[in-house]
Amino acid sequence: MMDYEKRLRALNGLDFTDLITRVHQLFQRPDVAKRWRHRYSYIAVDEMQDTSRLEYDVMNVMWPGNHVFAMWRLLFKLFMNGEGQIR
Repeated sequence: MMDYEKRLRALNGLDFTDLITRVHQLFQRPDVAKRWRHRYSYIAVDEMQDTSRLEYDVMNVMWPGNHVFAMWRLLFKLFMNGEGQIR
């Protein structure tokens, strides 16, 4: 893992965890959180059951005043048949 981290930093790269962490840090600023919250009226969250605490915290900043649809596997199984068609 150390080589991966060194290589990533040498390339000034970010991985998914870095991106989520930085967004979370930015959303701690009320002005940034408010601006992004008001930018979107509808939010869709796929695979909610696989969401980490950090991802949940980022989404939680966006939720107040917005319409949220969170898809869980159970809901997916209820609403879709095996061919990907809505029942």
